[in-house]
Amino acid sequence: MNKNQLPLTIASILLALTITASLNAQAKSSSLEPTPNPVPTVSNDEVIALRAQLETMRQYDQRLLETVYWALSATGGIVLLIIGLGWYTNFRLYKRDVVDLKREIQSSLRNEMVAEARRAADSAMSDFKRIQYQTLKLEAERWERKGIEGNALYTYARMIEVAQASHPDIFIPEILDEMLRLLKGGKVLLHSNAAAEITAALETVPKRFSADVEAITQHIRTIRAS
Repeated sequence: MNKNQLPLTIASILLALTITASLNAQAKSSSLEPTPNPVPTVSNDEVIALRAQLETMRQYDQRLLETVYWALSATGGIVLLIIGLGWYTNFRLYKRDVVDLKREIQSSLRNEMVAEARRAADSAMSDFKRIQYQTLKLEAERWERKGIEGNALYTYARMIEVAQASHPDIFIPEILDEMLRLLKGGKVLLHSNAAAEITAALETVPKRFSADVEAITQHIRTIRAS
């Protein structure tokens, strides 16, 4: 091979390598490209069957939702009924408690008013009896100043009833002492009616004063016998 043919040989080799590389690249690119999948075909019967299944599922879901709504409505109604019954029961109990409390307060106030009125009446009666006692005492002293001891003794006997309604432990001993003082003076004159009334009044005196009552009764018997 001469010097002139060497460059041609090299060029031919390079050209062959270039063509080979280009062919290999095309082959690789063609092998890497995805093969398109074939589009499946669906028949009309399958479409109808799928639509029927979808309609059945839709109806089932609708019924399920209706059942859930009905259950929720029933539960809500029961809850409202329970709340209403509880409120009504509490209201009835509260109303009954209020009525009982009102009745109790009225009864307590009535009893308190009656007790207060009784205390006021007793106090007024006690004051009245005390005034009446003092009035009779002044009358007895006036009869005694006039020298009519029999009328004074009879007036003291009338004071026994008043004293027992007011302050018997204070007034009755005072009355008995005055009656004994008059009888011991020896100037008392009594007719039968006055003596009987004085004796009847002495019989109402409590038993704890029986000694003084017996002494007065004995003096009256002595006067009536003389």
